[in-house]
Amino acid sequence: MVALVARAAPAVPGPAAQRVVLLHALEDDALARQLATLLAAELKAAAFETIELDRDPRDEAATAVDGVWARLQPVAVLVVAGARSDGERVATIDLWIADPVTRQRAVRRIEVGGGARVSADLALKVVEILRGILLEVTIPHSAAPAPPALDLEQSARVTASPPPRCFTQGFGVAAGAGALGGTGVGASVAPVLRVSWGGAGGYAVRLAASGLGSVPEVRVAEGVARVRQSLIEVEGLRAFRAGSLWQPLVALGVGAYRVNADGTGVTTLFPADAGSHTAVAFSAQLGIALRLGARFALVTEAGLLALAPSTRILIAKREAARVGGASALATLSLFARF
Repeated sequence: MVALVARAAPAVPGPAAQRVVLLHALEDDALARQLATLLAAELKAAAFETIELDRDPRDEAATAVDGVWARLQPVAVLVVAGARSDGERVATIDLWIADPVTRQRAVRRIEVGGGARVSADLALKVVEILRGILLEVTIPHSAAPAPPALDLEQSARVTASPPPRCFTQGFGVAAGAGALGGTGVGASVAPVLRVSWGGAGGYAVRLAASGLGSVPEVRVAEGVARVRQSLIEVEGLRAFRAGSLWQPLVALGVGAYRVNADGTGVTTLFPADAGSHTAVAFSAQLGIALRLGARFALVTEAGLLALAPSTRILIAKREAARVGGASALATLSLFARF
């Protein structure tokens, strides 16, 4: 007897060419739950109609799969569970798929242990294997008078898997905050917005803008000046370790840095005044991205910002500060891929 609890209760569905059922065991440990979450995200990102269900742990896996197949008519069922092997906690995936002609089902078991990074890599690989197998089993069988049963192991070996992707692949938007220090005035913190487009090889180009942040002050005996800074750059980016949970990156950029200063004198002998200046900015940054599922990543970067020419800030014709040279730049942002 099969007891199922729907995570997203579907109506009674008809056949669907891309419906996949992800079946959880109720006693799953943290590793298995993490693996199931990443696997569900990758299935949805690959455009599969994904239905997640909980399985009664008292039922055998084969019995539960039979019940799911009768109810939902999927193209594949993935059973995720926790287990213990040689004293080490592992998670398992049983990949069930049926030949569309013979209706015979085959199963392949994959075990994983060792933490989040392994789970993320495995989730990507399982979806790639599943897509390759479905491509093979949907080839018309009319040329073969007696088609053999599906050989899942052989299908996995001969299918050309698509290359793993970097987090920057496609169109993306990132929003966060950046800190700029060492420009010649006090450090400032400001919002950062980036729009990017990346290819499959890890290369990307992005437009980055920062401004409307904190306003450092420069003081001398004659008065005080408030300094506002903004930056806009076009950057080239290269991400590494495609498909990994942690992906390092390097970025180079060129753009415009604008400083605006308005001052107030301590007496009427030193009237208020304001001015602005724009300099050319060059940047070099190193960073790392933490993937948060199929479409999101947390990205942190740090590097140097060079400004030329330098800008003098004058109060009552006296140089109070000079903005320019090499500065430190650090950002933290949330990236979303569309």
